[in-house]
Amino acid sequence: KPTSYTVNTGHAKCPTHLWMLDEGSLTNANDQGSGTALDMTLQNAAQWGSETLGAYITVNSTSSYYATTGTGSVWDGTGGLLLVAIVKTDVTPGPVTTEDWFGTYDSASTAAEAAIRDTTTNSQCQAIADADDASSVSRNSTADVYDQAWHMVAAKFKAGTATECCAISIDGGAFAVDDADTLGATITLNRYAIGVRARSSTSAIANGKVLAAWAYEGGVYADWDDTWIASLYADPWQFLNTSALTDQQVQFYRRPNTLLRM
Repeated sequence: KPTSYTVNTGHAKCPTHLWMLDEGSLTNANDQGSGTALDMTLQNAAQWGSETLGAYITVNSTSSYYATTGTGSVWDGTGGLLLVAIVKTDVTPGPVTTEDWFGTYDSASTAAEAAIRDTTTNSQCQAIADADDASSVSRNSTADVYDQAWHMVAAKFKAGTATECCAISIDGGAFAVDDADTLGATITLNRYAIGVRARSSTSAIANGKVLAAWAYEGGVYADWDDTWIASLYADPWQFLNTSALTDQQVQFYRRPNTLLRM
């Protein structure tokens, strides 16, 4: 992950909200995206750390380490929503309960959300969304991500349609889709969170590390296709202006014939 950069807010892949999680010692993580900033507050002194890929925060259910933004105007079902997070689990095999890695939630609701989470089903990651009318969509990945390795997980959603409205990608692979369910057109969400389900009460705290998280609001769902996500995985930091001579950029194999550039 680059250590010296500026955000190119005019880049085609620049997110609406971007948390690089490289502050290192503060109690907040700045939102550097192109939209109205929603800074994260680290709860219970969530731990900063660094390794080969760069700085990260630790999330932990025992110590209640996680991060949440204040409330503001976020995705309301207009256009699409794409969530991206680079995460690494603490242990293997999978979780004993559901763990939320990154999402947007309604702080006044017990249901409304759009999120990436781990499930107890074969250690798979899941894209999940619930609308105000109690409609729900979800799609599990086919890959085991609870393996103490870094993964880029992406989940996309759209509301108010009877066609495909939810999909998930692991490490730039083809999106696995839910085309059997419909997400209601009205979805009230007002904050983001990393490592926790942050609805009217907090739950489902994750256990591991988060290198960065970002979100695209209001885009065209169909434009975020398999080619688009593979391109993002090949260079997750393409929307940053960096110094190639000083930034450490690491390439390593995720699976055969696939590289992740951090």
